[in-house]
Amino acid sequence: MFTSTRIASFFICLVLLMPGMVMAQAEADVEMQKQALFALSQRPEAESIPLLADLAQTHQRGEIRKQALFWLGQKGSAEALAALETIAAQSDDPVVQEQIIFAYSQRPDDEGVPLLINAARTHEDPELRQKAIFWLGQKDSETVQTFFDELLASDIDLETKEQVIFAYSQFPNEKSVPALINIARSDAPTEIRKKAVFWLGQKDDPRVYDALLELVEKN
Repeated sequence: MFTSTRIASFFICLVLLMPGMVMAQAEADVEMQKQALFALSQRPEAESIPLLADLAQTHQRGEIRKQALFWLGQKGSAEALAALETIAAQSDDPVVQEQIIFAYSQRPDDEGVPLLINAARTHEDPELRQKAIFWLGQKDSETVQTFFDELLASDIDLETKEQVIFAYSQFPNEKSVPALINIARSDAPTEIRKKAVFWLGQKDDPRVYDALLELVEKN
């Protein structure tokens, strides 16, 4: 027997899976699909999570796949996280992978930080590793700072290290300023130290003046 809930979900999916049936113009079509997707995301999780996960992997429009992942990432349940991890392991779509990294950044730190660190450490795509590093920079966490120190001491490429320096600069001043000063004083490659000095120059902190003066006067 079809319940009203199942019928509503059926018609929402029908709009999502048949582009062009509601409006002639492609742009209006996408907006209609986004609205239907939002409505679907508000259904009970037992219905919405499997449907969002399926649409995130199979819909022909990248924008809709991305939106499906966004709404999946807004659900705080273990089932939603498991769906995200399954999609991450199965999909090689860069649009999907980037949105999953963003979704990880929206999870509570005890869940999101390990997932982002794993992506930053192991993802095959360097641009996506850097995206994970960017979002880690928004986390005020000792675990993240330890990981960043590990990356800077490793033999990863210069561009990724520069992303780490930027991510450090996003920490609150009490953490970012000492970290950037230490990097500027270190024996790291010149380009890395220059990036640290650049971001120190953006900080309104009394410790920065003394550190920069020390670097200028150094023999």
